[in-house]
Amino acid sequence: QAMKYFEESHSQFIEMGDKQKIIGSMNNMGNLHNDLQLYEQALKYYSESYQLSQQSGKVYADPLNNIGNLYFKQGNYQRAVEYYLRALALAREQNDQLVVLNVLSSMGEVYARAGQFKNAQAYLDSALYMSGQMQAYIFEPSILKSMALNYSKQGKMKEAYETLMNPGKRAEYDQQSGVEPVASADTSITSITSALRMLACIYCHTAHGTAG
Repeated sequence: QAMKYFEESHSQFIEMGDKQKIIGSMNNMGNLHNDLQLYEQALKYYSESYQLSQQSGKVYADPLNNIGNLYFKQGNYQRAVEYYLRALALAREQNDQLVVLNVLSSMGEVYARAGQFKNAQAYLDSALYMSGQMQAYIFEPSILKSMALNYSKQGKMKEAYETLMNPGKRAEYDQQSGVEPVASADTSITSITSALRMLACIYCHTAHGTAG
């Protein structure tokens, strides 16, 4: 049903000749195919979206970032980094802070999974600082989870646990884990359970070398 909706909208934008909406529609179609693990089709839509934006005179970083996400999902970290770096450079040039933050966070996780721990920490530190500056707190749980992953892959489970127990971000983790947030003590049972659950999940992924 979602596919039909996007296809119909895309056709309407083509009839209207609205290039900006066509670019956005193609990017959305790529996201949908990516979610369905139809990677070849997704890559086609992302690439066409980027090429059309180049032709329109207003180049967008989103398609490049999404191609990076696609390669990341496939475990092709080298190609993911290539596209993330291109997206990062373009987003910085255009002062698109939200895309910059998104890419920094993604690159941190890619490097953590690839075992490049110093690079991972550097990107994640930048992402966490930037999210605070922008008050884009919705990014912080995933950034801290990637930091915990980076520590756990180095065998630093204490640091991983302490990262997840960051008192300033505990509410987001509680919500992400589907439990009721407790705002009183930093060592609430709810928060500890939430952090331990996420740490166990991270450890499971680390032990089996999976991505995602």
